[in-house]
Amino acid sequence: MQIKTVSLGLLVMVSGIMPGCDEPYCTSRFLDVEGISLVASTSSTQPVVANATVYSIALQLKCTLQTKGYGVQLPQGGFRAFADCKPPDYTEWGDSVVVTSRFDYDLQHPAGTSLNDLLDLEARLTSVQQFHPVDLDQNTFRFLQRPATSGPQQFRVYYRQTNGEVYTAETVVMNLLR
Repeated sequence: MQIKTVSLGLLVMVSGIMPGCDEPYCTSRFLDVEGISLVASTSSTQPVVANATVYSIALQLKCTLQTKGYGVQLPQGGFRAFADCKPPDYTEWGDSVVVTSRFDYDLQHPAGTSLNDLLDLEARLTSVQQFHPVDLDQNTFRFLQRPATSGPQQFRVYYRQTNGEVYTAETVVMNLLR
């Protein structure tokens, strides 16, 4: 009885030390998008706080999908090892991404109109019929053109999936310098 207890304890201890993979990758077969966030940061990756002054050339927008894992994916052989990890698939694909501002960006882009042609996301996400959500998740996008004038800006992203679900998020209001 003593040997079984020690063996089981050693097995639990070793399996906890062995390289594994992060949740939900070892336990979920599918990921369902439940929300989205949009964070403005500078090229130093510091998040922009409300009413901060930011140079447009340093501005980055980072989209992050909030997901929930479904379906159990058991590790092979009962042990969690990096080789056992298969990334889960998303339950839906992306249909469109549109980035807008609550304020005029320039004459061609008044408040509420798409800024996609000014961002480096255009070729990656908006020129295809469908795209995998991983192409949007954790990606940072930069503006390819400065605003017409310095002033307040607040950006909003609309993400639509092939099942019709739409998720929106927005940055804080900032003072964007030309």
